[in-house]
Amino acid sequence: MSKQGSGDPHPPTGRMSTAELLRILGLKEELLKTTTEKSAQSLALQRLQMGNALLKILFDEDASISNEDRERIESLMGRKQELTAEILAHEKHCRELRDRQESIQAERRELTQQNRTLMSELKGIQASLSARQDEGTRPELKEEVETAEGHLSIAQNVLQGLIVGSGVNWAKDPELTELLISLGERIH
Repeated sequence: MSKQGSGDPHPPTGRMSTAELLRILGLKEELLKTTTEKSAQSLALQRLQMGNALLKILFDEDASISNEDRERIESLMGRKQELTAEILAHEKHCRELRDRQESIQAERRELTQQNRTLMSELKGIQASLSARQDEGTRPELKEEVETAEGHLSIAQNVLQGLIVGSGVNWAKDPELTELLISLGERIH
């Protein structure tokens, strides 16, 4: 079957947008939370059913069970209650941690969005500054600077030629050596 005929308003592009990824992440978290709650409810129902069956055995005088077995079942019931209380405490702690995690993730998403907004503003400012710099550079001024640099370069070359061609031992004179080296450096 063709994807175009499926009625999907957004054809697949190979990459998902940030909003789509966040939506999928939110749905996954919601599914996990719902599944966890359903599992806890199912376990609670099973515990109630088992407890009801045990109560019938313990308190039904007609039940054929020895006193020793009755005491053992009562001991197990007490242990079960202790473990149940412990499990409930752990589940409460897990819920608190999950709630804290959700709030931290929401805060992280908000900070990420603020960061993206600030980055786009910064790029806009940089583009604006770059445009201003381009506007501020007039072609005539640029041409004048290039002409002046050309004249300066010619003057440097002439001075170097005069010093070297004069026969003076410039290598022994530190001032002439420094002057020749500086004449070879480009001026900005």
